[in-house]
Amino acid sequence: CNNIICENPVEYGLKLFKYIRGLSNAKVVSVTGSVGKTSTKEMIESVLRQKYGSNSMIASAGNSNSSYKAAENIKKLNYKTKVLLQEVGAGSKAYDIVKRSAVILESDIAVYTNIRDSHIEWYGSRENIAKEKFTLSDFGKKEGLAIINYDDEILRKHKFIQEVYSYSLDNKKADVYAKNIR
Repeated sequence: CNNIICENPVEYGLKLFKYIRGLSNAKVVSVTGSVGKTSTKEMIESVLRQKYGSNSMIASAGNSNSSYKAAENIKKLNYKTKVLLQEVGAGSKAYDIVKRSAVILESDIAVYTNIRDSHIEWYGSRENIAKEKFTLSDFGKKEGLAIINYDDEILRKHKFIQEVYSYSLDNKKADVYAKNIR
């Protein structure tokens, strides 16, 4: 009988998936934010598939951004996997969704689109939404990278643990600034 009896199955599951993640040398790229996660993830996926091919990459399907879906993708990791690209979302009454994903993913790169009012009914403020989203970096690789939307004031002001690389449509101080967009 393959059963494990424990007091806190969620905590045990986090430890188990973190262990499985630790067995892989795959780089983990996570994408979070209030809006634009799926589009951003799909653009990143397009570039990464050109570099690594479909057999060496796992990407979350559609907007599958729950900690459950992150765990399902971690279970797919094998010796061929070079990159796991995972969208990470928040919301509903189940707090710590991003944190649970962050713990098991231990991201090498965390990409932040923006912090807006989506799901504010559960979090109470944009600052609380940001606090939840920032767990992606808090539990990420310290030598990793945080890629942020420099146009978002909350993201711009946050002190990330990782090296920060920024992009912008409005602010020339960002590492990458787009202009003359047609």
